Amino acid sequence: MKRRLIAVALLGVCVVLAVIEAKSQGPGTDFHARWIFGRWFWSGEPLYVDVPGVRGPNLYPPFAAMLFQLHTLLPLKLAAGVFYFCNLLLIPLSVRWSKDICDALWLPPPPPPPPPPPVAPPPPPPPGLPTGGPCRSPSSCRRNSS
Repeated sequence: MKRRLIAVALLGVCVVLAVIEAKSQGPGTDFHARWIFGRWFWSGEPLYVDVPGVRGPNLYPPFAAMLFQLHTLLPLKLAAGVFYFCNLLLIPLSVRWSKDICDALWLPPPPPPPPPPPVAPPPPPPPGLPTGGPCRSPSSCRRNSS
C-alpha cells in the first residue's frame, strides 16, 4: 500500500512539473527548436537553414531530427508536456537500472572455500606385528640398545 502511495505521489509530481515546463515553451526554447526540426524532417524541408525565432542553426544530426518528428504529431505545448513527463518518469527507472547493472558488475567476492577436513594419523599397528625395523619387538630393541 505504501509503495502505491509513493508511486501515485511520484506521478502527481511528474504531471505538475511537466505542465509547468510545457507552459514555458515557445519560440526560442530548446524544445521548440527540436519540434521545428522534427516538422522539417517530417515534411521533407531542408534541415540546415537559419530561421528567425529558432535558436541558431540546426546542430542536430539527421538521426536526431528523425526522432524529433514524433513530437510534431502534437501541438508544441502538449508535445513538450508529454516529452517532459516521460523524461521525469525515466529518472527513477534509470536509477534502478543503474543500480541493477552495478550490482551485476561488482558482485562481492565469493566466500573462500571451506578448509579441507583434517587428516587423521594412521592407526598404530596391532601389537605383535613386525614394524619393519631392525627390532622385531620392543624387548629386543631394548636389549640391542644397551
